[in-house]
Amino acid sequence: MLWREIVTLINGSESPNSNGFNAFNEVSRKDVFANKKAVRQSEFYLASAQGVNVLGSFEVKTIDYSGEQFLEYNGKRSYILRVYSDDNNENSELILSDRTLHGNSAGGVMSGK
Repeated sequence: MLWREIVTLINGSESPNSNGFNAFNEVSRKDVFANKKAVRQSEFYLASAQGVNVLGSFEVKTIDYSGEQFLEYNGKRSYILRVYSDDNNENSELILSDRTLHGNSAGGVMSGK
């Protein structure tokens, strides 16, 4: 893999503002190199059964991922739905969604390239 994509990993949360709309409160962000990957069919159907849309998948170095909840790519923020590590724990695959399992919006959708 070439690690030619740059994604932004974001820590933050969404909570209702004074008007009752969800507002995103960013805590930290960092840019890391990544590989864009196709979503496995089993992952797509597993999420779909829970009422969640899987938008894409990125592979990052495990040392770069610190439990962030959101990933931003091409200006679009997506929720990190699931994380899988490879056998030697060198790389982590981040499965992205437009919302959490609890139905909160991530404020954006993943765009393909």
